[in-house]
Amino acid sequence: MNLNLLILLVAVAIVVAGQIHLIAFNVTSFEEGAKSEGAAFYFDKKFIPVMEEISAKVPQNETIVMSYDWTPLLEIFIKNKIEVPYGVVSLESLKNYMNDKKLTWLLVYENVSHTKDLESLFNKTGLKQLESDFQKIEEYSTENMFKFHLYRLKSQSMT
Repeated sequence: MNLNLLILLVAVAIVVAGQIHLIAFNVTSFEEGAKSEGAAFYFDKKFIPVMEEISAKVPQNETIVMSYDWTPLLEIFIKNKIEVPYGVVSLESLKNYMNDKKLTWLLVYENVSHTKDLESLFNKTGLKQLESDFQKIEEYSTENMFKFHLYRLKSQSMT
């Protein structure tokens, strides 16, 4: 009987030690995640007002094409449908994508793209290329200096 009791106590100790390790690991992971770029929006006091302002500028029945959608926060504060243009690799294919789907609004998270092919288009210097086919509506900065650019496809660019 003493051997069975010893085995039971060792098994309980292993389970308890495992739970303590998991709790410590999760707290550490949360702290590291809170410091990351994506989680920074949760602590940025200007993020919500910026997203609400964007939502107010775009008619609610229109979809916004976005360079990158990484957080459910966007869907909470932007009332429009957000669509990431997967498969788009250039300015020309972005225009074709938007024309084919009859979309006119583009929201660019500066220096961030869902694909490496578009990183050069959505960086600070690449954004100038958009001006031939898109009208810049507004530029927004958050407390953590993240920049968002709202564009509308020019009517002559639409087919």
